[in-house]
Parts: sequence; structure tokens; C-alpha cells
Amino acid sequence: GQDFIVSSDINPSDPNTWYISSTIGDNFQALSQTPTQTRMSVTVDGSLGAFVGTDKHINVLNLDANNPQETRLSTNPEWDNVAISLDGNRIAAVSTSIDTSIYVFDFTTNPVTGYQYKLFNPTTSSGGQRVGGVLYADAFSWDFTGQYVLYDAFNRLSNPLGGNIEYWDVGFLRAWDPRT
Repeated sequence: GQDFIVSSDINPSDPNTWYISSTIGDNFQALSQTPTQTRMSVTVDGSLGAFVGTDKHINVLNLDANNPQETRLSTNPEWDNVAISLDGNRIAAVSTSIDTSIYVFDFTTNPVTGYQYKLFNPTTSSGGQRVGGVLYADAFSWDFTGQYVLYDAFNRLSNPLGGNIEYWDVGFLRAWDPRT
């Protein structure tokens, strides 16, 4: 397809928030007036983009410059970030609550199915122990296969000598298996 740039505008005097333009940065066309909280996640063919608005709702935007259409997917204002799979069939999201989860919604089923995946830190101890510590995922994206979500997670562990140990790490969530 044709290459383009999707950009956000935070100018308070401009009611438009999302624009599409050529790759040289001209011919800007407004797509949306929904104030955005997150960057837009775009499908590989450039047809759809997903983002969380400042109202904490998940929105999907058809990126056709001649006929942009926006759909609010969420019914409750509880979302902090979102990523759409490259094929547009699934969305991964994290909520505003610190619930140690990534939620995946599959749009190939009718009705749409949703899954909650609790995040954990694997260990090499015998018995496959799972260690807590993950509080929430922050930045995340689908891999090119649409099977895994790569995420950045904030962790907190109690220090036996007092206080907490806090750190960020990267994890992989197998969120989809096309064989099942």
C-alpha cells in the first residue's frame, strides 16, 4: 500500500487530534477529534489504528483519509494503553487499575471473546515456581506473528532487609495460538 504518517496534534486551539499525511509531511487530513492519551497502534496494512482517549476508552479508527470512521470499543472508562495486532484481529490492553494483567480481545469470534492474562516472573527453580512482583505492564506491542505480546513491566519485590526492590523488565506473553 501507500506509505503515510499518522500524527497527533496537542494544540488546544485545534479541535482535531489525529491527522494523516504524506511521508514528506504535507497534505495533512484530519481523522479524529477524540483527545488521545496514548500513541496510536496501527495494523500492518495501515487500515486501522487503535488508541486510548483521555476519557480512558479504547477507540479504533479507520485510517482511510477520504472516509475516516471511529468506533469506541470499550463500554467502561477503565483503559490505560492498547495495541492492535498487525492483522487487526486482536487487541491487547491494560487497565488503569494495577491488576497485574494484560487483556486480549479476539474479534474473529462472534461475540467477541476476551481473555485476562495475569503477568508473573518465571523462575528456574524446581517445580516451575512462579514469582509475583509484576504490578503492571506499560508499553507493549504484538509481534509479527500475532501470537505474542511483548511488554515492558514494572515490578516490586519485598526486600528482606527492609523496603522494596523496584525494577522494569521485558516479558513475552503467548496470547494467541492459531493451532487452537
